[in-house]
Amino acid sequence: MGYLFKKSGNKDFDKLIKIFDKQIKKEYKDANGDKYKCISYWKKHKFTESIDFTLDDWKKIRTEKYWKKINYLQSIVSKTIKDKNKQQEKLASIEVDRFILNMILEYKNIK
Repeated sequence: MGYLFKKSGNKDFDKLIKIFDKQIKKEYKDANGDKYKCISYWKKHKFTESIDFTLDDWKKIRTEKYWKKINYLQSIVSKTIKDKNKQQEKLASIEVDRFILNMILEYKNIK
């Protein structure tokens, strides 16, 4: 399925990853086998990439650019909730997670 991670040896981490994988498996069918359309895939990816971050790391990521984009994306999510459009809400939520993941990866590359 392309979204499963290998065991790390850390029981707590592996347990959380198992929970993510179980949720992704549920979403996978609705996404027609496209892991990129699974909300939990992006949440899991954010989690695994930022597991060792400190509060200081997050402060460096959450710049003015970050908050402007997050506020904009959240306004789109809110609008789709009001419109009761579940598919658009899901896609908007994925965009929020993808943006945060990109900020995490960008930060890790310059760290």
